[in-house]
Amino acid sequence: MKNVLTAVIGALGLGLVVPAAAGPDFQLIEHARKAKLESQERATRKPALLLDHGPRAQTTPWLNKQRVQAQTRPAGGTGTDGRGKPS
Repeated sequence: MKNVLTAVIGALGLGLVVPAAAGPDFQLIEHARKAKLESQERATRKPALLLDHGPRAQTTPWLNKQRVQAQTRPAGGTGTDGRGKPS
């Protein structure tokens, strides 16, 4: 009984020590680096804005320019009343 208990404790201890002594998972590290790079690239891309010049256009180049300016400005006072006129 004493030998079985010693063997079980030894196997448990060895089972805990081996994964802790293993090297880093390079595949996981590379995947994280690629994901971080993609998220940074996505953040620096210009937003894709719709262009619709039909008879019932929902947006125009002027509105798209206003949206881009609003996204690049810091939050807070924009200096306009939302229609491009100074407030």
